Amino acid sequence: MYTPRLIRSLREGMTVLLDRNFAAQTPVTAMAKTGAHVLVRVKSGRRLPVLGHCSDGSHLSAIGAVPVPVIDCEITITTAAGHRTGLYRRPATKLIPPPS
Repeated sequence: MYTPRLIRSLREGMTVLLDRNFAAQTPVTAMAKTGAHVLVRVKSGRRLPVLGHCSDGSHLSAIGAVPVPVIDCEITITTAAGHRTGLYRRPATKLIPPPS
């Protein structure tokens, strides 16, 4: 419902962050075709194909025909109710450099 409208709004150089329910071949491919960079969370049990390994510990994979480097990371969320730490797998159409 909202995905087609989102895709029409994307432009080259933009970054879109997607939750795990959007980690499907059709939306990722359509978003990547706009020139936008896609960073998506995948479900913890999802096995993405390993197409190669990178020296930084990440690996190369694909969502459909879209090549993606995959970053495994541990994220801690702190709120007034406390801390929660989880392991996340994040494929991205382009690695986003850390801020300087």
